[in-house]
Amino acid sequence: MRYYKPLLAAILILSTIIAPVSAESNAAAFLDKSSTARAASLGMAYVAIANDNASIYLNPAGLSNYKGKFGLHAMVFESIETTYSSVEYIQDFVLGSKLGIGYIGARIDGAMLTSYDDSSNQYVDTGESFGYTGDALHLTLSKQLLKKLHVGVTAKAIRETLFNSEAFGVGADVGVLYIHPKSTLQVGATLRNAIAPQLKWDTGTTISAPQTLAVGASYRLLKDQLLVSAELQKQNDLDPTLHIGSEYFISPSLPIRAGINDKDISLGVGVIVDALLFDYALLIPNDGDIVGNESRFSIGLNL
Repeated sequence: MRYYKPLLAAILILSTIIAPVSAESNAAAFLDKSSTARAASLGMAYVAIANDNASIYLNPAGLSNYKGKFGLHAMVFESIETTYSSVEYIQDFVLGSKLGIGYIGARIDGAMLTSYDDSSNQYVDTGESFGYTGDALHLTLSKQLLKKLHVGVTAKAIRETLFNSEAFGVGADVGVLYIHPKSTLQVGATLRNAIAPQLKWDTGTTISAPQTLAVGASYRLLKDQLLVSAELQKQNDLDPTLHIGSEYFISPSLPIRAGINDKDISLGVGVIVDALLFDYALLIPNDGDIVGNESRFSIGLNL
């Protein structure tokens, strides 16, 4: 039991920070897409895996669990008329810590405005269009404490524009990751928006980004060929969601992945060629007839 006391204390601290922010808040909603192709294909059950560039967004503590000295990753994909892009940089930092920088962008250009027509019970074009941009810069610092406990924090600056209006806010995420010293068990927790960004629009409106507490565990089997992970996420007063993911290495250079993200299914594959990483994810939403399937492809370099 003594191995778990530091982690249990850290999770308790994270869970008591959550503030009562309205579940209807959609400030910086584009950050919900802030995952890599690998994390997405694992059903977003990532908080207890946390060993690559996705740690910047999903559990900052995991950045010090990254094995390389330098990493650079990028991804671009489209979803519901929105183009998303991300890039991450990781390097060794002072006193054995890791430093990470991440950028996420979202763009909508010339999307048509629609209105609901009562007579036809359908949405129809108004003839008007609008544009939207979302930009978020993340700065992560992570360090291993004690023997197997990693801690991390991510500071972020967020900017959004809609029509001719603009908003800006800053916030922070915190996380912990515990690696059991005598097994392949890992347990992680993070509080996204522990310091919730208050996006202040130049129209005078201020909208707070919601907080999300994620707690999970992962385990490696079959001589580390198989990774399984499970995670619970709770966003303010919304119902908790369950996330499950698995990764199996057919060979050292070819992992296949599958996951369940609440009610959505995800599949993926990776290809490792020396220091180069290629990842693909196929997301199959439960309401696929409305939004359709989504593909994500990312490329990375680990040294």
